[in-house]
Amino acid sequence: MKTFTQTLKENKHSLSKDEKTLLIKYISWQQRNARTVEQAIQNLDLPSIFEYESLKDEILENSPKKIVDLGCGSGRSSFFFFMNLKKQLPRDTTFMLADYDRVADGYDITKPFFDKENFAGAQGYMRDNKFILPYNNFNVAKILKNIFCPTMNMEILNLDENKIQNLSQVDIVYSFASIGYHYSIATAFEEYNIKNILRSGGKFICDIQRAPSGPGHKKYEEEIEQVTQMGLKFKKLVDGRAPSRAACHLRDFYIFTK
Repeated sequence: MKTFTQTLKENKHSLSKDEKTLLIKYISWQQRNARTVEQAIQNLDLPSIFEYESLKDEILENSPKKIVDLGCGSGRSSFFFFMNLKKQLPRDTTFMLADYDRVADGYDITKPFFDKENFAGAQGYMRDNKFILPYNNFNVAKILKNIFCPTMNMEILNLDENKIQNLSQVDIVYSFASIGYHYSIATAFEEYNIKNILRSGGKFICDIQRAPSGPGHKKYEEEIEQVTQMGLKFKKLVDGRAPSRAACHLRDFYIFTK
């Protein structure tokens, strides 16, 4: 398995000053003392390793050719999967990075979001109760692709343009630190037409935060029932890490198969 940190050391990339500034700004939001791209990139590895080790077999099953990263942020998860699975995936596999482009519209936090009751539109990092950055930045995604996945087939889906609903025969839709954190599974299925865009045998995978401060699991048990009533099969992969080893909240993976 290759990490972002290892790959960055092995490959020499010429980044402009503006690109370096952008990467440090967006990737190192938690690590305030990061001053270099190398220090910032370290933030990407731990959650990516956990996702990869937990889900690589699920991702490879049935040789997927269309993968949608819903609520992709800057594409971290997809880049890590491709970096480590590219020799096992079909050559024409396409990763579709789907999110709202809050950078393009000047990060208008008053812009309406589809789940107003549970999430008031605050899709961004906060410090001292102030918004500092939107979660996603497609410009950052393009830089990360050039560094780590130059041969990757990538498409960007701006959710404001509603293009995701027109997809078909998608093998996998996954959503990490998005569905189950900011909005509900059932709402996502309805808003993004997930059941219909998946092919027969296609999978929807999301992670659910399991922490004292996180969403209650009773709520998600009700949503699991709602989705399985649509005809999808459900299974759960339980986070087996010790809490002391987890840099972020413990997460369980919910997998729905059409």
